Amino acid sequence: MRTSACVFVLVALLGIALAACGGSEEAGPAAPPPPVTEAPPEPPPETGAETEAPPPCCAATTAEPPPLPEPPPAEPPPAEPPPPPAPEPLPGLPDYTGGYRDWLLLNEQPIPPNPDGDAHLGTKNVYASLEADRSGGSIVYPDGAIIVKEATRPETDSG
Repeated sequence: MRTSACVFVLVALLGIALAACGGSEEAGPAAPPPPVTEAPPEPPPETGAETEAPPPCCAATTAEPPPLPEPPPAEPPPAEPPPPPAPEPLPGLPDYTGGYRDWLLLNEQPIPPNPDGDAHLGTKNVYASLEADRSGGSIVYPDGAIIVKEATRPETDSG
């Protein structure tokens, strides 16, 4: 089958060559050469199995593109340090007084003992858990404010 196709192409080429040379005038105008065609491709033999997939160069690109890599997770913000544990109250005082020495100190200088009559017979400091309102000419503490008076006796207390 292939041999005849090659001979046909050669004959067609010879016809073109003769026509190009002028040929004989008696023959009249040269007829256009027949179109060159190739033999149709032979169909693949049927085996009952599914047809083979086309080669990669001819396959339709229906596959989805590979997924883009996921960005690295954002770093979480630095964790705030946990609040410090509540200070332990002094023995004999309620739990809500723990850490009273960090509260607002109400006296500018420690209050010395009064030898004429002092219930505590010691040096005193006074602390408040909340700031007082001093705008009206008087000192007014808000509801819930806690006041702690601490007395230290130098001869008996270690501070």
